[in-house]
Parts: sequence; structure tokens; C-alpha cells
Amino acid sequence: MPIEVGIWKIEDKPKKISFSAMESEAKLENLLCEDISLLSPDLMLLGRQIPTAYGTFIDMLAMDVDGNLSVIELKRHKTPRAVVAQAIDYSSWVQTLSYNEITEIYAERNGGKVFEKGFAEARNGPQFSDSRLSVFCLSDYAASGNMISPKYA
Repeated sequence: MPIEVGIWKIEDKPKKISFSAMESEAKLENLLCEDISLLSPDLMLLGRQIPTAYGTFIDMLAMDVDGNLSVIELKRHKTPRAVVAQAIDYSSWVQTLSYNEITEIYAERNGGKVFEKGFAEARNGPQFSDSRLSVFCLSDYAASGNMISPKYA
């Protein structure tokens, strides 16, 4: 069952803000890469269009202040089943990434910048702990953020 989300502007009277479809996934990806805090102020972008072991690409990979990885997939005109299947594939792959692989992804996608330096700058110094995985599927069918713990997945 679809869930409808409404946003209202409150002035003298509440006024519902109408939505319109974005022309492309690429436009949304560009906007989010410019300001990942649109999804969450706690995210640091590790990179975009990350190649996986499956020969496919994760739209965006991010990390929060606690070191939890976030797979961000942008979908347009895809069935919910296809979106979920892809999210599961990517989640499975991301959970296998080692610390070194994560730092390599960051360096490759950020002009050779050292991951620890970028993380400290983005987070004012804290170090990350045990990882969890967050999957954001932004679709014209649904939007969801699900936490999947590698320990229990």
C-alpha cells in the first residue's frame, strides 16, 4: 500500500506544497552530491557511481558520524520489487568491504584525499566504530531508509 507524504507551508493558513517529478535520476544525484545533508546532516559522501563486484554501480555511498555505511540508490520508473532486490544486492556487497577498501573508494572518488583526514574534517575528529549499513532508496514509488546490521543480516 503506497504511503503519501505531504509537506505544508505554515503561514496564516496551512498551504499544501505540491510535488512535481524530477526529470532525471542524474539531476537528483548531482543535487545530493553537492549537499548530502539534504538526506541527513550526519552523512559524509564517500563517492558516487561506485563499481560493485556484480558489474553494477551504487549511485552514492556515504558514511555517518558513527561509521555506519549508507547505500543511496536513486530510482525512477522501477517496480518496488526491482528496487528492493537491487538494494539487497548492494547491501550484501557493501557489508563485505574492508576498512582498506572503504578508504580506497574514498581516495579514488575524492582526488586522492586521505579518508581519515576527510572523516575528521567532516566530523570534527571522532573515529568511527562498529559498522552498520543504511540503505536509502529514493524512488518515484517510495522512499525508505532501512538499517541492516551486518551482525544480523
